[in-house]
Amino acid sequence: MRETHLNDFEDVSSSPGDPGKPETSPALENLTRDAVSVPDRGIDWKDNVTRIADLLAVVEPAEKTTVKGISVEPATLGYVVGGLEAYRDEVGEKSIQPPSSFSEIESWAPHYVELTTSASGGGPGETWGMGITASRLKQAIVLATGEKSFRAADLTVTPCGKFGFIVEYHGDAVVAAPEMDVSAPESSLVTSEVAGIEITNEEDSGVLDGLRVVMPVLEEQFGIEITEFDHRDANALYFTTDQDKLIRLKGTHLKRATNPTRDVEALTGSSTYETVFTDEEHTYEVTEDDLSHTVGEYAFSSKEKVTLGYTLREKRIQRGLYPDKYGAGVHVLAQPWFLSANPDKHDDYISTRVYGSNCKDRVAEVEFDTPDTENPADVENPRLSI
Repeated sequence: MRETHLNDFEDVSSSPGDPGKPETSPALENLTRDAVSVPDRGIDWKDNVTRIADLLAVVEPAEKTTVKGISVEPATLGYVVGGLEAYRDEVGEKSIQPPSSFSEIESWAPHYVELTTSASGGGPGETWGMGITASRLKQAIVLATGEKSFRAADLTVTPCGKFGFIVEYHGDAVVAAPEMDVSAPESSLVTSEVAGIEITNEEDSGVLDGLRVVMPVLEEQFGIEITEFDHRDANALYFTTDQDKLIRLKGTHLKRATNPTRDVEALTGSSTYETVFTDEEHTYEVTEDDLSHTVGEYAFSSKEKVTLGYTLREKRIQRGLYPDKYGAGVHVLAQPWFLSANPDKHDDYISTRVYGSNCKDRVAEVEFDTPDTENPADVENPRLSI
């Protein structure tokens, strides 16, 4: 996709005097570089004021530079010196929940700004992806704050569709172009297909993969056949069914459906571990009888829940505070995951839920001997190699 720049915004703005669009403010037309101030930030700023979409006045970095270790590109970001309120009112959308810290931007960004997904829980995910990547967001934040740390409650991120996005912090504001070309929602609907059903505005592969897991279980165990995609909101996908009622599937729950292993053969069998205590191999075995629920069948007699699968986890155990002296071992825990569907909870849709049980089966146990040494306390850093 083509990277967009701030000067591209003028190509999509209306000319002054067009109905429904505000004319360029005379104050912005006459604004000069000498009349505005910008923070130092260690940046060589341009000597002129740039006007964006006839609504906003910014000063851009003159060249590529580095702020707090983050590379800031010219022509893609600008420090706002006028017209912010009019720009926000005209092209801004609902502000989105910012990341809690700078280090969380990489994991936060895909669900809020890079993808159109019902797993976002809000923000632009309510309608469409913004084309705002984690790297561009980092650049805008360091330009607005001057730091790689911030107080999330004081940080505002406002997506503006094809007009980029705004970052505001303690009175400073930065506008940034999206890092990829984006279009208005009516001309840029994202479509995906799962089991022959076309879904609009859902790009998260985890959500789509979870839907592939859940659909056959709903039909085989609950007798609910999904027939067509209906709509989506910030949190969930809605489908028509053969029950004359919509079914609601939360995006985050669909992603959970990909966690458990459904193949019983992959869950059972023998596994071998070695420890630093001895060269001896230790083996444990998991059988179907060790699992309290059968994958693909009702979990309880009420038939409200179906077991989607299991996740296995090895939990280290030790005798006393000194495993090098008293020995240690492993408990193998199997966590069942369930899918529930309740047609009676809501009048207008069938509610569903995917979750892992708090009760885990201890399916195997391996206890390792103490180190073979006359003075176990002399053994350095004993650890299990698992």
